[in-house]
Amino acid sequence: MVSKAINPVCIEIGKINIHRNRHSIPHSWYSNLKTEGGNTDIIGALILADTVYWYTPTDVLSEKTGKVVSQKQKFKLDKLQRSYKYFENLFGFTHIQVKRATDRLIKRNLLTREFRTIEYGDMKMGNVMFIEPISENVKLITDEILEDPYLLYSKQGITTESIGNNDRVNTYTDTTTDTTTRESKDSLKAFSRKRLQSTVLDSQSASLGIQAEQAELDSVDNETEQAELDSVDSKTAPPPSQILRSKDHSYANKPTAKKPDYICPKVNKPFVDAWCEITGKKYRGFNTPTYSGDCIAIGKLRRGTFFDKDVMLDVNPDFYGYKLDDINEWRRILKLFKLMRSSVDYYPKSKSTIKRLTIKSFLYNEGTPNGEKSYFIKCVVDGIKKVSSTNIIKDPNPEYTEQVVEMCKEEFGWDLSNGQRSVAIRCASKLIEFYSENSEKIQNFNYHFQFPHQQIGELIEMLKYNASNDRPPKPMYLYGDLTYKTLLPEHLKRVGSMS
Repeated sequence: MVSKAINPVCIEIGKINIHRNRHSIPHSWYSNLKTEGGNTDIIGALILADTVYWYTPTDVLSEKTGKVVSQKQKFKLDKLQRSYKYFENLFGFTHIQVKRATDRLIKRNLLTREFRTIEYGDMKMGNVMFIEPISENVKLITDEILEDPYLLYSKQGITTESIGNNDRVNTYTDTTTDTTTRESKDSLKAFSRKRLQSTVLDSQSASLGIQAEQAELDSVDNETEQAELDSVDSKTAPPPSQILRSKDHSYANKPTAKKPDYICPKVNKPFVDAWCEITGKKYRGFNTPTYSGDCIAIGKLRRGTFFDKDVMLDVNPDFYGYKLDDINEWRRILKLFKLMRSSVDYYPKSKSTIKRLTIKSFLYNEGTPNGEKSYFIKCVVDGIKKVSSTNIIKDPNPEYTEQVVEMCKEEFGWDLSNGQRSVAIRCASKLIEFYSENSEKIQNFNYHFQFPHQQIGELIEMLKYNASNDRPPKPMYLYGDLTYKTLLPEHLKRVGSMS
């Protein structure tokens, strides 16, 4: 069998004993690919599986004998050109998720990444990304489960670049000065300066190589647009004449004037500070409508003009003209409110609404259809009321419940610690019951599903997999019957862990 001139990595990838389906993930990858938190790196596994597929050579058969006569690679250049946008559209993840997953694969020496300047006709485009798997390390994580999957050797050396949860993710690494020229008779006519068009195909587009070239051209378009827009903020930004104009933007990253901070009067500020200290609520900034509205509300309360009998017809008439200028009395009321807001021992039982209140809506919330219009008046007049002990759910597994609270807080930002702790208790009981009943049906149960963090982590991965913009994850899914009778078993079967 004769192979045409192809990337040597393609030949090495072709020797690995791996499923040839495009997004098939070997079972050993679930153990060898982990995030910094110790969970399976599903996003990284999908990106690596797609890359390995494109680097798997295609057999060329003889029309006469039907035997394999040669091999060819699926892409046209020496390396596979990809963009973060390509993986975002393919798998439905965000830019940050794809970028960090790619960084993890590179840090663990499973991929190499190179940024080049490419010429299309008479145009040059910078920061075009090319990726290539490190075949020997891909083979290693495929054939065996490693004790320490982080120590894989690299052709480029081990990197120590941090990929933690930074607020801002660097989009690019070092850019090479190599220029790759791609020439086509049709490219000069098909690509315009206003927006790169990738619709010109050769007359032999039925072949696999030409189809791969078209996919590359689509992703180059998206990556180039994003690269040019991001480069405006860098020190070496090109002049405006070289920035590509996109379909949705005139010019990206136009500077916008920052709204000035609201200056809270000195006499009102101690009341606002006491609110933040006792309730734990923080403002996103001092130039927000919430902050200015709360400062103004405190000023009206101190002057006795907040409760207006002409506007607030549904409050206690005794509070019309009510004036509060004593900071100690204000702090006493807030301490009562803190118990109402945070403790499961006190009403209301549902804390979802009360946790979102600001100072202004704490004093009076006209949007409340039923119930308390003013929790402030309730604290002053009625005080706080304890929940009956018969309504409190007992927690038979407090340590397990605490892990549910912590992991849901980390993944979804849900606060199940107080008002919704019953949700975490019911989730813990459901998970323990589910895994006890199905332990014999689950493969490698003692290795992958024995401990609470493993069981909770699999539930979280299932919720994230089934989530969409229309149906985001909700706390109620942690204990619902549909979750444990249908969704979780289907998820375990899908990942190959349950028969």
